[in-house]
Amino acid sequence: MKISRFSLVIALACTVAANIAMAAQDQPKAAYANIPFEFWVTGTKLPAGEYRFEHVESTTTVLIRNNDGTRLSEAYMMPLNDDAVSPNNSKVVFLDRGGNKYLYEFWGVRGKRVVTAEIPDPPSSGSKRIEVAVLYK
Repeated sequence: MKISRFSLVIALACTVAANIAMAAQDQPKAAYANIPFEFWVTGTKLPAGEYRFEHVESTTTVLIRNNDGTRLSEAYMMPLNDDAVSPNNSKVVFLDRGGNKYLYEFWGVRGKRVVTAEIPDPPSSGSKRIEVAVLYK
């Protein structure tokens, strides 16, 4: 039985596409956290509550919405590294600056990220880090 090159290329392309689709399905895209305080995300103040953090189109953009979808913000992030953090150790990190809490980092299955709006204003010695665990679903 003779197989043409075209058939081999099509079969290979289908295999690669199927592997990419399976890998994307295996990678959780959303994390959930109960944030017990008001917080700021790049100029937007959000109330305490349950939030969903999801990567959209790239690992550097995170969409943040509350459970009923009435509050929405996005954060642009820069990778600190691409080493996946286990789901058990995933967290969102805030900086408390004078009583205001700012989203600072997100540690998740796609690595550690820092909010780009916070890079020009690094944590001062008076800043307090607050870590909140996230759960992937």
